[in-house]
Amino acid sequence: MMPAGAMIGVPPRSGGAQRAISIVPLLALVACGHGASVELNNGKFVEGKIIGSERERLYLENDHGGRVAVAPGSIQDIDHPGTVVAILGVAALATLCFPALNNETESVAALACLPSLAVLSWGGYLNVRSRLAATTAMRERERIRSLRPYIPAPTYRPAPAYQPVPAIPVPYEPVLAPEPAPAEPAAAGTTNVSD
Repeated sequence: MMPAGAMIGVPPRSGGAQRAISIVPLLALVACGHGASVELNNGKFVEGKIIGSERERLYLENDHGGRVAVAPGSIQDIDHPGTVVAILGVAALATLCFPALNNETESVAALACLPSLAVLSWGGYLNVRSRLAATTAMRERERIRSLRPYIPAPTYRPAPAYQPVPAIPVPYEPVLAPEPAPAEPAAAGTTNVSD
C-alpha cells in the first residue's frame, strides 16, 4: 500500500527535522492574540476581547481589565481573532502531517499531526467564540444600516467652461497734452544748457 503523503507527491522528511518543524505550530499558539480589533466609522480602532453584546452595545474587555462599550451603529468592521491561527493550522497540516504519513511509525505522524490539529482547533475556537459574543450587536448594526437611506456616491461633474466676456466698447476721446510754453531768448553772455 502506498503512503498517503506519497500519493500527493510530498517527500518524506527525517525524524529529527520533522520533530523540529512540528514545534512551529505550537509557537503560533503562544504568539496569537486573543482580542478582536473593532474599526469605528471615524477610522479609530478599539481592541480587546469581545465579552458580549446587547442590542445597544458591544462590550469589549481591554488588556488592562477595563471594559469598553461600543454602539453598534458606530462599528465599521470587526477583525475577529483566530483567523490567522486557523490558517497556520491548515498550512501545518499540509506541510507536516501529510509528509509524516509517509513514515512507517505512527508516533512520528502523531507528533507532527497533533500540534497542527491543536493550532487549527484553537484558531477556530477563538474565531467562533468572538463571533458568537458579537452576534446581537452585529444584527443590530445590520438593522440600522438597512434603515439608512441609500446615498449614491457623488458623481464627477467638470467645472463649467465659461466663454470670455465680450469687451464693452467705452467711448474714447483722446486727451491732448497742452502746448509747451515758448522758450525765452537767452540773455547775452549766458549759455543754454538744456540740450
